[in-house]
Amino acid sequence: MIRKALLSFRLTAACCFRNKLRTALTVSGICLGLVVFLLGNAVLEGYLTKQFRLAESFSENCCIVNGFSADVDWFTQQCRDRMPIRAEHFSVSDSYKANQMFLYDGHRIQNNVRVVGAERGMDGDTVPSYHQSQNTVFAGTGKLLYGQDLSFPCHEDSDAVCVVEKSTAMLLFQKENAVGSDIHLESPNGFFDLKVIGVIDDLYTTRERNFQFHKALDSESNAVIYPVSYVYVPNSLFLRQNGLRADHMQNMAIIQTDAGHHEELDHLVQQVQNTAVQQRRAVNVKSRVTLIREANQSGEDFRIISGVCVITLFAVSGFIILAVLLFSIKERVYEIGIRRAVGASAFSILRQFLAEGILLSLISAVFAVILSSFLCNYTIYFLRNVHYIDFILVMRPKLILATFGLSVLQGIVFSFLPAAMAAGIRPTEAIRWD
Repeated sequence: MIRKALLSFRLTAACCFRNKLRTALTVSGICLGLVVFLLGNAVLEGYLTKQFRLAESFSENCCIVNGFSADVDWFTQQCRDRMPIRAEHFSVSDSYKANQMFLYDGHRIQNNVRVVGAERGMDGDTVPSYHQSQNTVFAGTGKLLYGQDLSFPCHEDSDAVCVVEKSTAMLLFQKENAVGSDIHLESPNGFFDLKVIGVIDDLYTTRERNFQFHKALDSESNAVIYPVSYVYVPNSLFLRQNGLRADHMQNMAIIQTDAGHHEELDHLVQQVQNTAVQQRRAVNVKSRVTLIREANQSGEDFRIISGVCVITLFAVSGFIILAVLLFSIKERVYEIGIRRAVGASAFSILRQFLAEGILLSLISAVFAVILSSFLCNYTIYFLRNVHYIDFILVMRPKLILATFGLSVLQGIVFSFLPAAMAAGIRPTEAIRWD
């Protein structure tokens, strides 16, 4: 049985590679379609992976509410009336100059920070943090690496203390553990100092800022680089320093519940959102659940587009297989007739041409996977190390298996008609053809 299978494979391979130029062109055409399929799906998976990582780094037991002041106050009050929550505004300043300008690798660096007033009651292993990019507000959690968070009992609300991210500590002090260091800030209201009492791990959203900083370092420009970081202080200290009142803060609030009650919070927020829609209140709520829902919706939209592309590529690549085998049959009518004359069955002829189509598809799939893997790795390197863009292409094992499965199906579907035509050739037709 094994010897017979090997003999059949050798015969199929010999027939496929009889015309090497035609085989090479066929494999190239099919391979090109499969590469487009693989890279398109790798881009889609990379985008969705980034979106889900963003959602997962969002604090699980909190949500952020944006809108007009009256609507935000109404929303938080509705939530507070129905379950025990903590709701308070983040207070965010403009950028302040931090510490003195210094030289690094031939570049002048002037650090700037945005002071964020955070709720002191939000303590635990992770510290809720704020990030704003392109008008998108994000509440994440950074794991406490060194020191204490803002809720530590020995600190008063008015203490000039702060918590910083790891990359911020590196920028300001050139070391990770910056606990005990002072940040000297220059604000419109004068100079003031903050003592670092804790360092948290970088938020996922901070990576993009770090990429842009390294991009500026690699540039040949002599312009001053102004990296912007976030430092977290008690909310009351922020208000006192900036001379603001609660009703003058920006229209954004964070709502948090105790750990382990996030499902109840999600359900409550959904109910209040429905009521807000009915009352025509303009509020926008972001939470881990909404971010995951948006990512799933984006994934569904992309998969519809991907499905249309797959059908198109399947048809185009299949037509290549169909045309090649039809030409091959026209050239091999005499050979087929001789085989039928010496006892070959119609089924064996059918099986041989089906095997040839499947073999061409599988060879194309192998080359497509190898080429796509190389292009993915090169693209990631090019984006990150040349243009400093934080984006990845993901080729999952199931995508590779789907490619081989698609290739086999393609070989079977588009080889069947030529194989059936070859199986129907009779010895007398071969003689007339000759």
